[in-house]
Amino acid sequence: MLPSVARPKILKSEDVPHGPVGDRGLGQAPAGSFSASGRDCPDRDCPGHAMDRYIRGVLHLRDLLFEHPPLVQRNPTMVYRMTRTVTWLQRWQWLALVGVFSGSCVIPVATVAGADAWSTHRTAGVDTVEIHLHGKPFATYHYRDQKTPRPFFANLFGSSGVKVSRNHPPGPDDLQDHDTYHPGIWLAFGDLSGADSWRLKAPVEHVRFVEEPREHHGALQFVVANRYLKEDRATEVCRETCRYRLFELPHGVLIDWDSSFQSKDSKIVFGDQEELGLGVRLATPINVKSNKGGRILNSNGEINEKGLDGKPGVWGKQADWCDYSGTVGNEFVGMMLMPHPNNHRRSWAHARDYGFVALNPFGINAFTKAPKNETVVPAGTPFRLRYGVLVHWHGQSSDFDPASEYQKCLALQNASPR
Repeated sequence: MLPSVARPKILKSEDVPHGPVGDRGLGQAPAGSFSASGRDCPDRDCPGHAMDRYIRGVLHLRDLLFEHPPLVQRNPTMVYRMTRTVTWLQRWQWLALVGVFSGSCVIPVATVAGADAWSTHRTAGVDTVEIHLHGKPFATYHYRDQKTPRPFFANLFGSSGVKVSRNHPPGPDDLQDHDTYHPGIWLAFGDLSGADSWRLKAPVEHVRFVEEPREHHGALQFVVANRYLKEDRATEVCRETCRYRLFELPHGVLIDWDSSFQSKDSKIVFGDQEELGLGVRLATPINVKSNKGGRILNSNGEINEKGLDGKPGVWGKQADWCDYSGTVGNEFVGMMLMPHPNNHRRSWAHARDYGFVALNPFGINAFTKAPKNETVVPAGTPFRLRYGVLVHWHGQSSDFDPASEYQKCLALQNASPR
């Protein structure tokens, strides 16, 4: 039986010492390194060294992809293929260990860390899925909840354990507004054929997991079926099939949110108001009102709810992306919302300086004062609504380029098979 290896964080290629490690090596062995003999290997062509060079090459190519957005745009399928290759290497750590045994050299096993990056846990009697990334909490998916009767993600963390979303339920140091409406990340509608799931008057009922959570091509993926009900909690408005895919990126996680709505017996009518679409609530220290450096920024360069230093605000503006970020401790963290370009209409931002933003493709009158407009979906016709949410973390704000990250995320969404 091969020795068990801890599952450390995936390292970038520059984080790993090059060449064999030892008295004559070029670096010191990182935590998690393994040596069959405890000594350096002089044979540069041994299987261990060959595997080491191959792994470094793949990691280097992966880094190049993510650091050069034009390359990603021209070759979107490369993102998917490289993600699969890196995942394959992570899973088949025994190949590297075979090389270690064969060549008696030290291989930095941390570069091919453990089995899967993602893991989930469900507790009997608790209607949640706890999601972990490299053994650390990332988020909790609630598919049934008494106080917030619609599915949502809550308590999202950065890689160092910094909270990115507001505590759910809010803690004593949090702003207490909208404690049940704004749990973390959610999709809801203030008017869906007259039913109001945004204000929790009409529930969204979890029916089943169409696909249980599993790691697939390097992403955590699961599919759920939901029923949107009227306020009587019995009459069905429509059914939703939602596919979630979570992709690990060098400095964050992309959540690909892909929903399809359909009613066999009647039309579906999306109303025209502010409270429809995908919403997020940020950790209290990040919000603009905390005066700790938090900011809202969109792809047009507009900033905060009502503007700043002569620049207009993001509220009521259409944009490719809208990012809400700030510094917590020593990290710059936040969430960037990205409505997919293939949605039926571009989204307007319903944003507040107290830590909330939602992207809404339905509120023509609500945001522009044009005549009211309803989006009507005929009976039996599927209606697709898709978003990306990038939960990101960096050392400082200058390390984060939202325009570049948007292109990477879009390429990954479009290239990866379902």
